[in-house]
Amino acid sequence: MYFLSITCVTIAAVVGRFGLDDTVVRFIGVSLNRKNKEAIKGIYYIALVTVLFFSCIMSLFLFFMSTYLSEKLFSKPELADLMRAMSLSVVPISVYTIHAQVLQGMKKIKDAIFTLSVSMPLFTLLGILFLVPRKGLYGAGIAYNGAALITLIIGVYLFKTRAKMLKPFSGSFSKRVVFQSSLPLFWMMLFQLVILWSSSIMIGMFMDNESVALFNVANRTSSLISFFLVAVNSISAPKYAEVYSNGEIQELERISNEIAKRIAIAASPILIFFLVCPSFIMSFFGSAFREASMSFCILTIGQYLNVITGSVAYLLIMSGNESSMRNIMAICTVLCIVLNYYLIPIFGIEGASLATALTLIFLNILAIISVWQHLKIMPFPLISMFLKKNRR
Repeated sequence: MYFLSITCVTIAAVVGRFGLDDTVVRFIGVSLNRKNKEAIKGIYYIALVTVLFFSCIMSLFLFFMSTYLSEKLFSKPELADLMRAMSLSVVPISVYTIHAQVLQGMKKIKDAIFTLSVSMPLFTLLGILFLVPRKGLYGAGIAYNGAALITLIIGVYLFKTRAKMLKPFSGSFSKRVVFQSSLPLFWMMLFQLVILWSSSIMIGMFMDNESVALFNVANRTSSLISFFLVAVNSISAPKYAEVYSNGEIQELERISNEIAKRIAIAASPILIFFLVCPSFIMSFFGSAFREASMSFCILTIGQYLNVITGSVAYLLIMSGNESSMRNIMAICTVLCIVLNYYLIPIFGIEGASLATALTLIFLNILAIISVWQHLKIMPFPLISMFLKKNRR
């Protein structure tokens, strides 16, 4: 029930951000390179007002539709109260995410990572440890809402502290340019959400609550292997935008290859540990979670193959090829839904894991091909080395 509620909140928050996440990083990165502080502040205001408007609508939508979704979509009427309570976190999540992306575009990487990836899980965990023994499942919901609010306060504070040099400027940037970029990214992020969460939703439709929990714990634990990619993307995204805007295409290839190699080296020991000791790792969540060991292994392999390709999505987005990334996501969304529909009834959570892993692999293959077509560079180191030898 907790994971299903988080799924709905996450989808609502993504819709509320209207695809502005990577748009903000791209344009602020380029504006910073050009020392255009007026543009930086303009982009910030456009993003903030837009996100506040749409996230409020999505929060209200989820609040009032929680009963319908619980009964009709998940056939779990008991889910409604928790979903209604957690819908309050949609606005703070959307707004703190935008502040984190602004900080990332301004190359305040530590602040961006803390706001986007550390603060929310940290304060949620602390809240859960304190509230769940007293209030049970609803204590976890309160902890989640509280963590979202605290993270919002931290994100705004960090932005205000780091953006003092913007105070003299009123802020000016073209809304049309911003939304031309954000619209394809909006659809891309929706497709990405379907890929990330369709397995959980369809397990919730075809199987019981316990199966949803088993899969989500295995999926979230396997995603720890992508920590290096998430961290590197925080640095590489604004750098890609800057290098591409300067027309340094070969430098773009060199940086992307170097990043992919370093991520592969860093993630390999974790891959080995996860594959050798899956049952041991799953047992940390309770003996019942050993049942998800095979699912965990499948998802781990998918995540590893995802990270070793490097930041291919950001190469497309930061070079202005958002539409190509959107189309790739659309294709992979259909693939993921079809695989889940056929594999879950036959193989259960292992089928969902296989669907997720295959979709991730196929997505990265298409992204690599698209980068080659649009930028004439090869972001995957092994293929890049082969092509360079042939050129010689």
